[in-house]
Amino acid sequence: MRQDRAVLESALQLSLFPILQQVDLELYTHIVDRAGLKLPIFARGWISSWFATDITDVAAASRLLDVFFVSHPTMPLYCAVAMLVVNRERILQSNPDLSAVYNTLRNLPLMVLEDDDDITVGSMRSASVRFNSMTQVEQAIALAIQYMYVLVPTVRSVTSFFLHFICLVPH
Repeated sequence: MRQDRAVLESALQLSLFPILQQVDLELYTHIVDRAGLKLPIFARGWISSWFATDITDVAAASRLLDVFFVSHPTMPLYCAVAMLVVNRERILQSNPDLSAVYNTLRNLPLMVLEDDDDITVGSMRSASVRFNSMTQVEQAIALAIQYMYVLVPTVRSVTSFFLHFICLVPH
């Protein structure tokens, strides 16, 4: 199991932060340079479960799964980067130390379900939360598609990504 995690972490290290650096240098600098987070281990669960264990809104998680099934195999990676960018203000407002930034990043998909400005109660609250999470998920999907057009996955990057994941699949 540890070897599987290490393989996934190295695949993420080779891909997630370099993509983030290309699409949002300020956010990359805050996470990697200021906070000192060198490995994107916060995204390990996002990628390995396709966000299904981190987003508790069934409609939002289902939407992501639909997109992942019909799109390029690296779409979960691009969605992870997009999830960071969609929540960029929250991340940039976090204290730039390792533990604060890591905790903010680790809980991002769950924070997608929070709506700080919404104070409604009862069934209206759940409807509002669902709308908020779907809006953020749709924003992340749209950004991920845009990133794929601008930063097209090369044969080398896709091959590298897949070779790492082949090791994760039980034979």
